[in-house]
Amino acid sequence: MDKPPEREAEASDAPIVAAAVNLDDMTPELAEKLRRALLRIMERSPDARLAVLNVLKLNQGRITYHVLEAVDPAEKILDYARVNNVDHIVMGARANSTMRKILGSVSGKVAMEAPCTVTVVRVRDAEA
Repeated sequence: MDKPPEREAEASDAPIVAAAVNLDDMTPELAEKLRRALLRIMERSPDARLAVLNVLKLNQGRITYHVLEAVDPAEKILDYARVNNVDHIVMGARANSTMRKILGSVSGKVAMEAPCTVTVVRVRDAEA
């Protein structure tokens, strides 16, 4: 049996640096200190990915986590929202790319077809 070809490390293979943040106590000074500390950490681990966490204090049963698998992610999100009577969807948007322009975006389809309010979060374009 042939050995699978070697592959380059992907972004998902990089170590994750996690920062837990309590937004209730966040002051501008604390935010700046956190930003500087994370920059120092990330500069020492150039291949690392950053995960910023904020843990909300919710009563047990008010928050659940689901992993959905689908060929069409937008349709799977829409199906979940319909079946579970979702009131609001908050999702990220991918940066502009040729593929996004040709195929459209998951967030765009969800925003147009969802049975509820959709908030799309994206990084501001530096050139805008």
